[in-house]
Amino acid sequence: MATNVSGPRRLLYGTARDVLLGITVMTSAGKRTKAGGKVVKNVTGYDLNKLYVGSLGTLAVIIELTCKLHPLPPGELTLGFGCAHHADLLPMLQTILQLPLRLNSLELLNAAACQTLARQTGLTLAERVYMLITRVEGTPAVTQSQAQRLTDALRRLPLTQPPSLHTWSAAEQERFWSALGTLTRGELDPETSMATMVVKVSLLMSVLPAFCQAVQEIAGPAEPAWSIVAHAGSGIAYIGIPVSHPAAPDVEQLLAHLQALDRCVDRYQGHRVIERAPVAVKQHCQVWGSTGADFHVMRAIKASFDPHHRLNPGRFLGGL
Repeated sequence: MATNVSGPRRLLYGTARDVLLGITVMTSAGKRTKAGGKVVKNVTGYDLNKLYVGSLGTLAVIIELTCKLHPLPPGELTLGFGCAHHADLLPMLQTILQLPLRLNSLELLNAAACQTLARQTGLTLAERVYMLITRVEGTPAVTQSQAQRLTDALRRLPLTQPPSLHTWSAAEQERFWSALGTLTRGELDPETSMATMVVKVSLLMSVLPAFCQAVQEIAGPAEPAWSIVAHAGSGIAYIGIPVSHPAAPDVEQLLAHLQALDRCVDRYQGHRVIERAPVAVKQHCQVWGSTGADFHVMRAIKASFDPHHRLNPGRFLGGL
């Protein structure tokens, strides 16, 4: 909750902020305070829930949570669609999001991400420039009906090439989603002993395909290739830049990669955060990216909630 971390199902269920009803925190002065309540219809006072969630413990220490729960779906079905050209991505995404589906995940992977996942899971993934992964939920009859509707709609689109369809068994689907989470977290690959610098970028969904193509061009002939995994329905992209020697990384090269990526992010008016990187890289760059026009408000809130800067000093954006 303190980091507001989320995964692929945020498309349907939202982030931590969206499921939190009530919260109890301990302030820097040692006072126990509450916000929100135990029911959805609670509009008393300021909505401090959204302030605490994602503040990384710089305003107060979270000690109790009341969350809204959703029932487990009766079943899920994952479909993969190979895409031959980046120009096809936007019409495919728009079509998928406009269909009346119980869609809980919509992921965009580039070829490098597909190759890594195929090697780690043993699954067959699209050998194309990009791949869209959709996951619908419901009873088996409902998921099959949704899958057919989705496939028919995409095949009717005037694309560069018809999308290739990939399906997997229930066990294979579970293996895929587990490996995808490992990839976005940048965990050490036991087979290659290679780490990954993970950069999270927030963008408008409409510019995501163009941004991904621009990142591909920046990476160029880099070996190993950069991986891209994006929550395509939310405009959140995770760029994985390989770190060949984690114990002694090439800091200058990684910083050069980061500067090139920052220019690309600025071009598409996005915002980036370094989620995982060698310590030496973090010491020479802005981990949270540049501060925006609202930073003075954030600084005033920090001064009000934690005037003596006792809680995680320097942990957040701009040294908050």
